[in-house]
Amino acid sequence: MKRFFGITITTGLVLLFVVALAQAGPVENLIQYSKKTTLKSPQTYTMKFSLWDDERAGISVWSEEKRIRLQDSELTTYLGDTTPLAGVDFSQQLWVQVERWKASTSEWVLVGPRDAFSVAPYAAWALSPAGPAGPTGATGPIGPEGPAGPTGPTGPQGPTGLTGATGATGPQGDTGPAGPTGPTGPQGSPGISGLELVTATSPNDTTSPKTQTVSCPAGKRALGGGGKTSVFTTFAMDSFPTGNPPTGWSVTFYRTTSVPADPFSVTAYVICATVEE
Repeated sequence: MKRFFGITITTGLVLLFVVALAQAGPVENLIQYSKKTTLKSPQTYTMKFSLWDDERAGISVWSEEKRIRLQDSELTTYLGDTTPLAGVDFSQQLWVQVERWKASTSEWVLVGPRDAFSVAPYAAWALSPAGPAGPTGATGPIGPEGPAGPTGPTGPQGPTGLTGATGATGPQGDTGPAGPTGPTGPQGSPGISGLELVTATSPNDTTSPKTQTVSCPAGKRALGGGGKTSVFTTFAMDSFPTGNPPTGWSVTFYRTTSVPADPFSVTAYVICATVEE
């Protein structure tokens, strides 16, 4: 089953709470996270989210990278939907750090300070598959929080045992007889031939977004493809094969800055070959 958790920010404190519970099955931790930003919107960013054991330095205990479409100043996502949160100790104080990829300088840039949050251990680790539901009873009052018990003393470390002696190497055994020849394996996948790269380039103007499609010669299939742009102030929106079975490739780029409106071109390329049926 899936368990979703949520994070809201109030005066710098982030609280974790259970927000939904789906059908039985493999368990996945998902934490809903929201943060006010000063980033431009609407715009798509490559973001990195990470958990740290200290507010400013410390050690990162988990991270993931993904593309986020920012519609307004509020950034909202689920932590753990790209890289699982399995193994993270939520009983300790943790901080969430957000960074965005700055293509112009090829570096990660912080998006505001780290946000602290705390989590109730029973909510974070209640991950066993759910049993059958019983009848619904009346909700009782919440009892008072009990006092924390004292930390017990650390026991003494026992002595290291003696290392035993290494035994003598035994003699090498005789070579066994050759086994029988195995059966013929199944026929392999269809072969390919006539491998070639085909490209097509769009006009060089200020149109954005700009899409370019390239097709294989007649009778050939697309094995892969991609695209590139003539300037670094653009970003790829789409890159996918065309046709079924695929016989071409299409890419779309958009300009990431509006001033100045530099002209740019897009080149799509596809790897083609003759595929034996």
